[in-house]
Amino acid sequence: MREIHRVSGCAFGCLAVFVLLIVGIAAADPAVAQQNGHFYIANVLPPDDYVALRSAPSSQVGNRIGILPNGELVDVLERRSDGWWRLHVVASGAEGWALSGGGGRQWIVCCQAAPVAATRASDASYFHTPTNNIHCMGSNYDDGPNLRCDLREISNPRPAAPADCPLDYGDAYNITPNGRVGTLVCHGDTVELPGSPVLEYGAVWQAFGFTCRSATDGLTCTNGSGHGFFLARNKQMVF
Repeated sequence: MREIHRVSGCAFGCLAVFVLLIVGIAAADPAVAQQNGHFYIANVLPPDDYVALRSAPSSQVGNRIGILPNGELVDVLERRSDGWWRLHVVASGAEGWALSGGGGRQWIVCCQAAPVAATRASDASYFHTPTNNIHCMGSNYDDGPNLRCDLREISNPRPAAPADCPLDYGDAYNITPNGRVGTLVCHGDTVELPGSPVLEYGAVWQAFGFTCRSATDGLTCTNGSGHGFFLARNKQMVF
């Protein structure tokens, strides 16, 4: 009976270890789901044509670490039920949090094994106004040149968000090289980059075919055709 008992105990122990191994493999998702590849960024559209990588799982807390354009390879380290995922960026090694989707689109998609080119620092240019209220990013990624500026605070009433915008609206403006008017952006994050240079009053920023002029009454940004937007704490307009 003692020998039979030892065999039964061993069988039970082995079975338990086997079950734990199976559970461990299942818990390794998304590694299993990746099928030996990497997740990648997809379905992000202009003007908010990137996923922001942040230091905390929130667009209101922490800082933005970087931006992830379409095609950027990532490994998923953790998933939260609110849609924020902790990522490891394959090209740079950076780790942070990103919103996995929004507006009916999934932005972090499985799977891709082929490497992609890392985002170059020269593909983007950042600045902010002396009051630290307006932050801008000019970029030139695969979708072409784009300029976006966000306001931290607005004292006048914001425009109502359109029915197809489930995210933030009324505090971000965009212009493209061929745009005939500036547009408002439906967005899930900000272009604010800690440490970006200040565009002093009277100074001019130019990049990617756009021009921004800083003045005490606000910031004016235009494309090559003179279309764009004017932004101030108490007034915003497109033209």
